[in-house]
Formats: sequence, structure tokens, C-alpha cells
Amino acid sequence: MAPKTIGVLFGQDNLAVPNMRCKLEYQVAGIGFGFLPDFIARPYIDAGVLVEKSVIEHRQQEEVYLAWRSDATGEGLKWWIERMKQADHFEAFKIALPRQ
Repeated sequence: MAPKTIGVLFGQDNLAVPNMRCKLEYQVAGIGFGFLPDFIARPYIDAGVLVEKSVIEHRQQEEVYLAWRSDATGEGLKWWIERMKQADHFEAFKIALPRQ
């Protein structure tokens, strides 16, 4: 996918990172600042590693869509669909993030 930048003002300096894990690691190391999803930042804020700051304008929530080809019927797709039906399906995405 093409790189995506959100909330950067025209002419504003920025440090681009390849993924959310890297963004978190840079912020924890004190190299950068910016928005992180609450479920990623909260453990680090609670531990005093990151500082939560007030902002004038809050970012709107982004919608997430899951899609697949309708002609696909493999075992992998069946597994994925069942996984996404589970109540805690988004918890699985968190395990890829670094722990404190």
C-alpha cells in the first residue's frame, strides 16, 4: 500500500516510519510524538512511559473494513471468517505489538 500520513500540516516537518510498531518504539524512545490508537498507547501511558497530552481537535474514528474475493473458498479463508466472528477478534491484532 502507498504510504499514508494523517494530521500533518503543510510544510510541517515529520519523521515517517514504516508501521505502527516502529512509531510506538520511536515514541517510547523519545524520538517522536504523535497520535497512537488508545489500545496501543494506554499500557505505556499507565506505566508512565508515554505522556497523554490534550489536543484542541480530536481525530475522528476511522472505519475498518475486511474484504475478500467472493469466489475464494479455501481453508484459509474459512479460518479467517470464523476468527473474525469471535467476540475478541481484534485482540489478536494486539499481540504483534511490543510489550512493556
